[in-house]
Amino acid sequence: MGLFVMVAGLADQEIERELPMLEMLLHFQYDIRSVHRLRPGLCLLHYAKDNYFYTAGDQEFVRTDVSGAIRSITLLQGYAWRNDSRTGSRPLSAAQIADLIAEADQDAAAVRARLNGEYAILHLQADGSCLAFNDLLGIE
Repeated sequence: MGLFVMVAGLADQEIERELPMLEMLLHFQYDIRSVHRLRPGLCLLHYAKDNYFYTAGDQEFVRTDVSGAIRSITLLQGYAWRNDSRTGSRPLSAAQIADLIAEADQDAAAVRARLNGEYAILHLQADGSCLAFNDLLGIE
């Protein structure tokens, strides 16, 4: 399980100052907390717990360029696996889902068509563009 929060329009020092209050209000138990500054004024907070399928770290993938700058962040809530014979029924990590998103050229419908499970996925680019989708049963 996990939780992600987007914070926009605050300076880094304001985020740091407000973080303890936000965490108290969320009242969420977590194994890891990640704070990713994508650009000035845009920050992604991710809280995750180990679960039956994933470690907390497997639920998040950060792709960087050669300089270490963040290119994209992919977060997985729930569990997902490919619906073909490539991986059998093993759960996919956020890194593997990020690769699927890249292969599908950021097309959520194409990625969703390749997955089974109960999941919500957030893929955020450094420019602020966002791809967010969940499993089809979650929509119905």
